Order: sequence, then structure tokens, then C-alpha cells
Amino acid sequence: MGPSGCGKSTLLNLLSGKLSPHHGSICLNGKPGSVRELHKLIAFVPQDDIMLSSLTVMELLWFSAVMRLPANLPRAQRIAWVHMIIDLLGLTQQRHTVVGDVNKRGLSGGQRKRVNVGIELVADPSLIFLDEPTSGLDSTSSLELMQCLHRLSTFGVAVCAVLHQPRLQVFELAHQLLL
Repeated sequence: MGPSGCGKSTLLNLLSGKLSPHHGSICLNGKPGSVRELHKLIAFVPQDDIMLSSLTVMELLWFSAVMRLPANLPRAQRIAWVHMIIDLLGLTQQRHTVVGDVNKRGLSGGQRKRVNVGIELVADPSLIFLDEPTSGLDSTSSLELMQCLHRLSTFGVAVCAVLHQPRLQVFELAHQLLL
């Protein structure tokens, strides 16, 4: 957390491997290395939506699962995994809803953000980076999203997010804070 322009997103991009450092080095478990070596364990959710607005929640997550999970994973397991992610994100009732956009009615802003997170979660990462996931959301939607991420952390996934001016209830969901 920090004021605008202080480098929060830049730090997140460095930690996630989206940027390479100009100076210094990166160590993984105390040994020099590159985050890119761990790309299959890391997920990154950008600030802006990255999904096709004409697809349903299930279609988007299914496509991501087909593209990112091991090819030898049985179809039934893939389907069960996608359903579990949908349930974890609190999108069970919206499973067959078209995402939509400004021209076509669909999901709410908070639900769209949770779908964005789900697209990355179906790859079963150990660490997920989120660049200002609550930006543009009202306080209730922000809280719902952060509660989903908090729930996710109880399953052993490390969650690292840049937050801009969170309300107290959102702030209290964080386990650690870097200012």
C-alpha cells in the first residue's frame, strides 16, 4: 500500500516476473534465480479486465482450464475443478451468465473481477499477484472480492495484491502489509 506513483505496481510487476530488474538481483529461497523459472506456479491478475464479454463464466473458466491444466487430466476432473473455483469465488448462481460489457448487460463489476481472478486460479497457482483488484469497485464489491481472496489463502495459495485506499474491513483481511 502507498500513495499514487510510489511504485506499488512496478514492485508487483518485478516480483511476478513481468519486468526484469535494471539493478540488483532476485533470490528465490535465498539463491539467485529468476521468477520466470517459476512461471507455472505464479498467476497474475491485471487491473483491467481481460475476458471476452460474449462468453459465460463457465465458458471462460473452462477455456482457461483446457489451455492451462495438464493435457492428461481427465475431463471429469477438469470440470470438477472449474466448478470448485466457481463456487470458491461465489459465482455459482452466475455460472451460466454472459460476462457482458458496457453495451451488453451481464455481470456486475465485482463479479467480473472475480471471474478475472478465476481465469488465473484454474491454472492451480501457488502464488497469485493482483494489481489493484478493487479499483473501480464499490465498497461492498471490494469486500466480497477480498473475502474470496482471503478464503483462497486458507487453501494454501499465497495472495499478493496492491490495494488502493481499502476500507477498514478490507484492510483487516490482510495477513501482512508492506508500506
